[in-house]
Amino acid sequence: ASKLGNVSAKDHSSQYKNGTFHASGDITFCSTCNTAVDHKQKATCNRHLEASMHLEKKKKMESAAISSSEKQQKTAQQEIRKVGLFNLEEAFTSANLPLNALDNLHALHSYLEENLKSVGVLPTSQWLRSEYLPKVFNYHVAEVKNKLAD
Repeated sequence: ASKLGNVSAKDHSSQYKNGTFHASGDITFCSTCNTAVDHKQKATCNRHLEASMHLEKKKKMESAAISSSEKQQKTAQQEIRKVGLFNLEEAFTSANLPLNALDNLHALHSYLEENLKSVGVLPTSQWLRSEYLPKVFNYHVAEVKNKLAD
């Protein structure tokens, strides 16, 4: 008796890289396409992996994963930038320096852009004043309230 027909769906799915195929009962599914594949012959599984439909779906999934990763990285960079701008606004406020010095003193502006790499291009003083000064103010008000509560 031949043993070819005795290979279980789980056995065949385990012969491939993790995540390529998965078994549900006695049926093997392509994890990318979510379609049933005849698991009784390995050649059938291999042909499915080489089929244009499978390759297209795999490419779409990979590009979606990359774009998702890029979005997460971009979001993290945006958060780092926000923290950097908040800290810049707080430093100017704490030192009682006018924000318009950023616009009027080219040397200071260049120095800060060069040394605050996480911030990137510095915004105008007007933008910092409207976007970050209220946040710095609210942060310090909350800090004072916490100290008074203790």
